[in-house]
Amino acid sequence: MKRKIISIGLILSLALNLTILGFFGKAIYLESRKIGKHIITDYKTKNVTSDFHYFNGLKFNINGKFNNEENFSRLPLKFKNIVRPAVWSLSKNSSGISIRFKTNSPSISVKWELSNFREHSNMSRICASGLDLYCLVDNKWQYVRSGIPTNFKTEQLLVSEMDTITKEFTLNLPLYDGIENIEIGIKKGFEISKSADDYRIKNPIVFYGTSITQGGSASRPGLAYPSIISRDLNVETINLGFSVKYDL
Repeated sequence: MKRKIISIGLILSLALNLTILGFFGKAIYLESRKIGKHIITDYKTKNVTSDFHYFNGLKFNINGKFNNEENFSRLPLKFKNIVRPAVWSLSKNSSGISIRFKTNSPSISVKWELSNFREHSNMSRICASGLDLYCLVDNKWQYVRSGIPTNFKTEQLLVSEMDTITKEFTLNLPLYDGIENIEIGIKKGFEISKSADDYRIKNPIVFYGTSITQGGSASRPGLAYPSIISRDLNVETINLGFSVKYDL
């Protein structure tokens, strides 16, 4: 009798789990269809962006910087001889910096050139040198796809088969690498422009700390905690987290 009760309990538990998984799986599927098809393709093996037009990332809204210079560094050049060399080196990592733009293109591709591109023992390539794309859906930022670096220069198609309604996007930059150049690609014949920086409060929140603040060992750039707070509270955040010396 006891064995029979246990068997019935296991069957009910399995059925309940399958029902829950089915519900959430369907919800995730339906949510993803709001944006489009996610694709990551290495341009070295298949050129899927031949009909794209690329735009310099500096032409759009750059958030999360403590300077107005045309680069993707966190500190202004005038600080170079003021802060310690280790801090200056880490300030050239683009942690917390993002690019915001609007486009009606059904597909989005990105080309980016890194300063270092090296393997880290405690974090993935996506975290250290990759990108991730978010789309504003129903006034909430929804994760779309990450760009995985393949070398110092990478070109990847991040999303395709979207509808052609103008949408707002945020592209988060690498946490433990610098960006020498980045270009956003859209299908020829479509439009791209700056987004409105309609943050809830006027002034940014500055986070100062060590490697955890910089984003050490997060799975991808958008999951460093200052970036999560930025999305959830609709405020600009500036990440001044600097890793300890052995991370250099």
